Amino acid sequence: MNRTRLMFTLILAVCPSLALAAGAHCPEETGLRSTEGAVSTSITFTNLMPITLRIYWINYEGRRHFYAAVRPHQSYHQQTYLTHPWVLTNENEDCLAIYMPTREPRRVSIDGKGETAPLAPQSKTVGGNAASAAAQNYKSNIKGPAAPAVERYIETSRIDCDMSGKGAKTCPLTDFVGGATLFYGKMPDDPADYAVAFVTHESAVGGNAVYQIAIVLKAGPEGAFAPFGQTETIGTEPRDVRFESGAISYTGTVLGPGEPRCCPTAKATFRLLISAAGLRFVDLRQGDGTEAGASQPAARSKAADYLIREQISDACERRGGRIDPAAVIERDLTGDGKADLIISHEGITCTGGGRSSACGMQVCSVMIYVREGPLLKLAVGDLLGMMVTVDAGRIPTVRWRGHGGSPRAMRWNGGAFR
Repeated sequence: MNRTRLMFTLILAVCPSLALAAGAHCPEETGLRSTEGAVSTSITFTNLMPITLRIYWINYEGRRHFYAAVRPHQSYHQQTYLTHPWVLTNENEDCLAIYMPTREPRRVSIDGKGETAPLAPQSKTVGGNAASAAAQNYKSNIKGPAAPAVERYIETSRIDCDMSGKGAKTCPLTDFVGGATLFYGKMPDDPADYAVAFVTHESAVGGNAVYQIAIVLKAGPEGAFAPFGQTETIGTEPRDVRFESGAISYTGTVLGPGEPRCCPTAKATFRLLISAAGLRFVDLRQGDGTEAGASQPAARSKAADYLIREQISDACERRGGRIDPAAVIERDLTGDGKADLIISHEGITCTGGGRSSACGMQVCSVMIYVREGPLLKLAVGDLLGMMVTVDAGRIPTVRWRGHGGSPRAMRWNGGAFR
């Protein structure tokens, strides 16, 4: 049995990178390409190496297509198809491994020892053999007296995994946790010891989103830590954590203007407000607390803001939510010099972690509006896709991936998009 066949029987093919020239390919990569996707699945990569890994999809022409940079001790979750190969490289783009998906959601850890260690598929129960290896990896970064309380909290927590978006089904958080960090400190006006744990986890309802929660813990008279509260946060790779009077502040990495969704580099400061009412997350870039120099989303027109809020409200069945700035494109699509609007439901996250009700297993609704005076009028409301991009040019081509990952495109012809 040759190596290519081994890959398609779901065995990892690995090639050492130290002797390769920059950008070198694994031998197995030659001639490898994606075929039309029919069976949807997912892969989660966990980076256990001290370097950043780059993840590439091998497209239908057999070329690498960059998807994500995964920093040390972080995970990346990707929706994919059974016939789509993925290549892992170092920062010089030297091939480290080629991976083919499995029918069940698959987890892979990369440990830098010349092999990749496949992790158990997502489990349905907690404990025993059901606990995935990925769920154990987060423990390596949390040490000290609060670590047991954080571990218990994670192991007993559940998150929404109802594909219908109704939140009727929950799954163990341990099946989706990607990493954790733990910090200790004291409040200026409180003698008790405090700790805060930041825990990242993948979406449990599909897609490639990664979420982060903060768990604040307080030590009792005997010194044992117990959770005080938890809240959803943003700002990955939390650092510069400061314990203040009634608050904990930290610096996190965020998406900067024009940056691809995979690779944020900007930084901003966030705050966790602690009170008798519980824990509340505050984004200091917003409102009167906006920081000079912090990354800001691009300014939008009032009409665009209204439509975005309306789409989030409908997508989340009035429960509230937010949208990734990369899922909103406001620019001229018709050549009249006025900014039009694209809203992709792929980027909507509802309060509590659910995805848009307008998303299926493979694709999400995409809304395209064109400018008519001060208003934005719906021009395309039945488009289903993901990974929407807009080419350069006076009348640009709009591109996206449809069912099965198939490439799609259309362009304004003077009266409609075709």
